[in-house]
Amino acid sequence: METVFGDPKAEKSTNALDEFLGQDTKAIEFYSSYEVDDNRYLPAETIKEYYANACVLNAIHLLLNSRRSLQKMCGGTVKAYWPTIAKNVMDIDREQYPHSLPMNDRRLKDRYNQYQKGGYEVLIHRNFCNQNSRIVDERLEMLILSVYCMTNKPYASWVAEDYERFTK
Repeated sequence: METVFGDPKAEKSTNALDEFLGQDTKAIEFYSSYEVDDNRYLPAETIKEYYANACVLNAIHLLLNSRRSLQKMCGGTVKAYWPTIAKNVMDIDREQYPHSLPMNDRRLKDRYNQYQKGGYEVLIHRNFCNQNSRIVDERLEMLILSVYCMTNKPYASWVAEDYERFTK
């Protein structure tokens, strides 16, 4: 009996995702070779976070497939597992899988669906290496360059004076 069901006295994990968590070599290859807009690679901590996110989302996919197939065999319907899955994601060991997935079941389901449609690139934060903190945006840069490229070849101080007159 013990060989079939295991030792009943042994401490078992209550987290359903633990048995589905595994390595994803394609994710580590993707994030290690991913270049941001300014031809830099992702930092090591960011790669580790995105990799953990991919591993957890893959485990969620395997868990959902196993539960759906089990319910189909028993003739039941697929229930909403997302609150339970969100709780299981919160209970994952953060030392081993330092993920940044949302803890809310609705947000987690949205992130899962995006990941299923878009793959690894969906997990990369949209604001990574953007130019939001830039004081001189592209339009202002074009204005300054157009003033600087006038036919009289102005000095930088003249460009600054013209720009100040233009903005007043």
